[in-house]
Amino acid sequence: MFRPVLIIILLALLLSPIRPEGAVAQSAVQGREYDQCIELAMREPEIGFERAMAWRDLGGGIAARHCVAVALYGLGHFGESALRLERLVQENADAGLRISLLGQAGTFERRAELTAPRLAQLAELDDGAFRALFSGSPIKRTGRDRFLRNVMIAIGNSGDGLLAGVAEKRLSETSPLVRAMAVWALARLAPGARFEQCKAQHLPTESDPETCAEWRSIQP
Repeated sequence: MFRPVLIIILLALLLSPIRPEGAVAQSAVQGREYDQCIELAMREPEIGFERAMAWRDLGGGIAARHCVAVALYGLGHFGESALRLERLVQENADAGLRISLLGQAGTFERRAELTAPRLAQLAELDDGAFRALFSGSPIKRTGRDRFLRNVMIAIGNSGDGLLAGVAEKRLSETSPLVRAMAVWALARLAPGARFEQCKAQHLPTESDPETCAEWRSIQP
């Protein structure tokens, strides 16, 4: 029953940076590759898993292997996800990185114990409510906007047409991260006339290039 909400919470934890500092830090190009890999693993875990594995085989290192764990979680392989994170902990000496990965692995293993509000309620969180709800939690470091982006992804993947209105409401979000994923979620839950009506209303005034691209990528 709570699986979509669990996905949001655990992926919020996974979005905590894992890149080591200093001389071994990833390049800007590698950083973009990591961000794109994580997003694909969240939205389309089967495709994301293949991409992450290919990147790993090309020498993607820790970031690629972390992305593999995200995709495996999306595919429902929770234990394997935790195991891969634990292996990363064992193989890396960076103290900050080990702490982050240990926390993620432990969260995976305790997934069945989590309870959470419904997706529609999470989508309504403003910054103050988000901070209050996740006070003392690693999720708070993710930030409200990135968390709500995850909520929109979970809503789009839910297959519940009743949540289309929740996605539609977020089309007016101040954060382009949330708006873009609200477009994607609405397209999955309410394709056709309703989506096109929203597109005609919002696209002409949209200023964010990625959100505009998301609108235009959906054809009638």
